[in-house]
Amino acid sequence: MTFNSTLGRIETGGRNATAVLAQSVGGGGTGGYATSRSVSPAVSAASSLGGSGGKGGQGGAVRISNNSAIRTSGEAAIGLQASSIGGGGGTGGGAAAFAVALPAVTPSGQPLPSIALTNAIGGSGGDGGKGAAAAVDNRNAGIETFGVGATGILLQSIGGGGGYGGAVNASASSGLSFDKTLNGLVEKLPLADSVTVVNAIGGNGGNGGDGGSVSASLTASSLIRTLGPQADGVLAQSVGGGGGMGGGGSAVSGGTLALRLAMGGKGGAGGSGGMVSVSGAGTIETHGDASHGIFVQSIGGGGGNGGSLTAAPDDTPDTVGEVWAVLKNAVGVDAYQAWAADKGNAETKEALDAFIKDVQNSNAYKSLADSFKKSDFYRQMQAAGKQVTDYLDKQSKGSVKRPDVSLTLAMGGDGGAGNRGGIIDVANTGSILTTGQLSHGIMAQSIGGGGGQGGVAYASGTNKTNLSATLGGAGGTGNIGGDVSVRNTGTIQTRGQESFGLFAQSVGGGGGTGVGALSSDNKNLVLNFTAGGAGGSGANGGGVSVRNEGTIRTQGEEAHAIVAQSIGGGGGAFMMSVPEDKTASAGTDEKAVPAGTMKELLKAVGIEKVPAASTAGSGKKPSAKSGSLTLGGSGGVSGSGGAVNVVHGGSITTSGLAAFGILAQSVGGGGGLSSAAGSPGGVKYAASYGGKGGASGDGGTVNIGFNGNASI
Repeated sequence: MTFNSTLGRIETGGRNATAVLAQSVGGGGTGGYATSRSVSPAVSAASSLGGSGGKGGQGGAVRISNNSAIRTSGEAAIGLQASSIGGGGGTGGGAAAFAVALPAVTPSGQPLPSIALTNAIGGSGGDGGKGAAAAVDNRNAGIETFGVGATGILLQSIGGGGGYGGAVNASASSGLSFDKTLNGLVEKLPLADSVTVVNAIGGNGGNGGDGGSVSASLTASSLIRTLGPQADGVLAQSVGGGGGMGGGGSAVSGGTLALRLAMGGKGGAGGSGGMVSVSGAGTIETHGDASHGIFVQSIGGGGGNGGSLTAAPDDTPDTVGEVWAVLKNAVGVDAYQAWAADKGNAETKEALDAFIKDVQNSNAYKSLADSFKKSDFYRQMQAAGKQVTDYLDKQSKGSVKRPDVSLTLAMGGDGGAGNRGGIIDVANTGSILTTGQLSHGIMAQSIGGGGGQGGVAYASGTNKTNLSATLGGAGGTGNIGGDVSVRNTGTIQTRGQESFGLFAQSVGGGGGTGVGALSSDNKNLVLNFTAGGAGGSGANGGGVSVRNEGTIRTQGEEAHAIVAQSIGGGGGAFMMSVPEDKTASAGTDEKAVPAGTMKELLKAVGIEKVPAASTAGSGKKPSAKSGSLTLGGSGGVSGSGGAVNVVHGGSITTSGLAAFGILAQSVGGGGGLSSAAGSPGGVKYAASYGGKGGASGDGGTVNIGFNGNASI
């Protein structure tokens, strides 16, 4: 897209009333959701695969050639804006698989073991589209803006963000299946020996799209003036899209032999920042705080976070409202309203026990009890109760017992890598004036994208023997800052505090945080191994080159004339994540239905045998045969500072307190912290070993040279 403005004058008044806007935006992608459910005797299997997210469309090239006088009045009313934006990648389709194996017997009446298998794999997120080139030529034209955030010229090329990986939800269980508010207890009845296998893998996050090249050219007769805070004269940026987050979710199973594998999806990589160049030969003035004359940046997209997955029994308590809804539907509107009309009867947690007693007692509320006993819900549960009793009798006479064991492996997804910042090139031969605080004459920076955080892993079990391993996701690596070059042969003046004349920097991206999660809420014999993911490595800062043959004058406090720096990214930390104490939270949840109330409801419909396994381990001391080993992840290695070169051959004058003429530095990043490795709790014996902290980065070479008639 090319737009040539040759009108004599363009004027707008109002908020967001940009005078000239040229943009090309790619469309976003999508992904499909998949679900599978199976309920069958003896053997039940369900599998689902989420669709991959579509790729985001690319933004097209945009160029504006302006010869018109422009004036805007209003907040965020930009003079000229040229934008090329890649579309975001589509979210990967989620996947859900549920399998319930109902009890079955042989022709001779012997109980068969129940087998339930589920497989759920989330779709990968789509990659973001690329931003294309964006350019502006401002010729014999003046641009004036009045308002907060009313930038004179805005150029940007932005890559689309990667789509999130599809989330997964997989459940395998044996027993009877009713309304979800009763499944929690009914499926825990000891109907038969059972084997449950669950495989849940979250989809990987999509990669971010790259930012395209950005360029601005200002002729000698060009004038840009802004009057308002946060209103830069020229803002030119290329930004890579962030990587999508890896898919997370849960893997739930319950059985005599329960096998669970849960893997979080990897975070997508960020897109790279493109090259940005600005050539200024005219006049730029800004009169407001945080309003730079020329602000140029290229930023690599950050890596997406790894997906977090839980592999554990589902012990979420039923809510009062859900149970009331089931019972009201069973007795019907008229019978319920007759009961509720009596003083003291209400749809509350406290009245739920009384209501369950009343549906069994025909003397107190005959119509209520009759309606309940004639309901489909009651007949279904009565049949189930008889089936349970018969089955338990047969099972006690000779079924073969399987080991009561759960085997669990939960792995958090790794964080995605950040991408590099692009090259920056700025040349000023014109005149720049800023009068506000924190308003630099020229600010040029290239920043590498930081690595994404690793995903959290969590596991627990309620069998007699529980063997589990949790592996936290590693943090993604940061990427390098691009090289930055700034040349000034014109005049730069700043009058506000902390308003540098010329500020050039390259910053390496920091490493992502590595994480580890502890297994908890285990019952009986527990053997647990936990290994934390390492923090990602920080990246190096790029080279910075500044050459001044012109004049730079600053008047404010700490308003340095030239600041040139290269900074290495810090190494990612390792952090141990401690799971929430579900027991404590459940005990204080006013909406949770007590287990005793649920048992009374089951007895009201003929299911008398509710095993102690449904509340096993509550309040008991750790088994003498329980133990854990925890290995903490290491902190990431940091990046080094790049080379910094400053050549001064012009004139520098600073008049404010603590205002340096030239400040040049190269700083290595700090090494990543490794936090203490904890124990999961609930075990008799625990051992933990912390990881190493990451090494710090080195500073690069710094050279300052003077030539000609240099003065400070």
